Amino acid sequence: MAIPIWFLDIDGAVNVAGLRLPDHLSRTEATTEGVTWPIHYSPEVVSVVNTVHRSGLAEIRWLTTWGQDARTSFAPAVGLDEFPAYDMFDGERWWKFEIVTNSIASEGRPFVWTDDDLTEAGIADIRACTDVQSILIAPRTDDGLTAVELSRITDFLALMQIIRGSCAL
Repeated sequence: MAIPIWFLDIDGAVNVAGLRLPDHLSRTEATTEGVTWPIHYSPEVVSVVNTVHRSGLAEIRWLTTWGQDARTSFAPAVGLDEFPAYDMFDGERWWKFEIVTNSIASEGRPFVWTDDDLTEAGIADIRACTDVQSILIAPRTDDGLTAVELSRITDFLALMQIIRGSCAL
């Protein structure tokens, strides 16, 4: 079994976008499409994402409207490692759905998808398209990824690592 993929969104997942922002969030700025935006993020989220990446628990890929600016502006601003990024495109369905389903169909790898725009119907559509082991999380835009959601992700990735190890025997 191959290393899982983590499809990671920015706004509403890493960048908390709410009117009443908790005090524990760090603040900075990042630029996308020539516009500089205020960024509100949890250092805990950054730490977990970097730890997952550095430990090889998952291959992290940006799946965000920020496109390549996720790598060149957002990630350095918040202290995230560099991950590859997908670019938006016009497709038959939601571009993110097409990227995830096409990637999973061609690579057959377990995956995590964190995106505040995921809906119950979208999750059901993904489940209907693949039987690959996965965890899909739609964080609340006002909260971003929470400690509970991060724990679910890391537990899933740890299980995938155990399964990979047992398959290597």
